Amino acid sequence: MRLRLVAVAAAACIAAATALAQSGPPGAACDRACLLGIADAYFAALVAHDPSKAPMAPNATFTEQTRELKVGEGLWTTTTEGPTVFKVPVPDPVSGQIGVIAMIKANVPAPPARAGGPPPPSPPYAVQLALRLKVENRRITEAEDFPEFHDDNLRRLFAEGKAQGETRRPVAKLLQAQRKPLLVEVSNWTGERRHMVNKVYKAVLQRSRALRLVTDEADTVAVLKLATYLTTLMMNYRYTTRLRGKL
Repeated sequence: MRLRLVAVAAAACIAAATALAQSGPPGAACDRACLLGIADAYFAALVAHDPSKAPMAPNATFTEQTRELKVGEGLWTTTTEGPTVFKVPVPDPVSGQIGVIAMIKANVPAPPARAGGPPPPSPPYAVQLALRLKVENRRITEAEDFPEFHDDNLRRLFAEGKAQGETRRPVAKLLQAQRKPLLVEVSNWTGERRHMVNKVYKAVLQRSRALRLVTDEADTVAVLKLATYLTTLMMNYRYTTRLRGKL
């Protein structure tokens, strides 16, 4: 398996934090609460399709799926709802960055229909988003997002199960059964704090369950794949402050 490291991290919190994000003087350090508030303001602006509602720096850059766009393009034009039921925040005051792995809703192309299954519902559709924000002087200087963060990678590692009559083992159950050894080993291998590994583990578990991923490989092989993927993400985060691994 050959993993190529690329980008991202994670962010978001509650609307009340928005005011806190902008309450200090421009040059003041941005702590955890400040970063969470800025991320929340960004999501609110995304839903409003109005970059002026977020604390964007005048020279801020915006990248989506590694492609540089103008602030206000891409998901800025299609997002209809921010994260409400699933979000994994990873604020890092030391590097001045924050990101989120979250579920949002957007008017994007319909997902492919499953063979023999019902047609997709009407838009907007749920989209898993990984977002990274770089903050300087309490202003966003870089915004980088990756819709459907883990899905492509996980589909390369495992198969999607059938709607009925599936006999292969669910990957989500394997993840749950191996949670403790995965967290311990990945934390030991990477030197990253266990609670940080756990945040990413939860995101992978949620997407594995949502995609109904299955495997007929030996547990040792499947667990090795999962451990390698988690290690890649954590090493990328540790050395680049970004959380993305692409197969």
